Amino acid sequence: MMEEINGCPHEEGVDYPLGQACPECPFWSERRRPGDRPATSFLTAIASYKPDQWEALLASAADRENLEDTWEQWNEGVEKLIAKFEAKSIPYVRVPLDVEEIKQFCEEQGIPNDGKARVNLAIRKTEQNKG
Repeated sequence: MMEEINGCPHEEGVDYPLGQACPECPFWSERRRPGDRPATSFLTAIASYKPDQWEALLASAADRENLEDTWEQWNEGVEKLIAKFEAKSIPYVRVPLDVEEIKQFCEEQGIPNDGKARVNLAIRKTEQNKG
């Protein structure tokens, strides 16, 4: 038995809603209780494309104006981003996306083929591969 206060005495999900801070104990809202699991770690998903599909991607992308003219230019930017992640020990995974897969995903979701859609597809594939 500990002889000190080690956290809010109220129970999440019983005394207050799950995922919220206890309204009675604001001091403890940003502190972990002893035995609590550490915060979930995040993995950054980086969409990747094959060089021979770059032209097809450009032709189908709703945000063509935001993309580099060549795969080599795009890849150079990605390599710089990865170098920054590695220097800061930020975990990442490259997720290969096929142009037809992107088109199908966007059609099923009823969304344009833009950067947001491609990122969402990369995240979805990463989550599917984790399970």
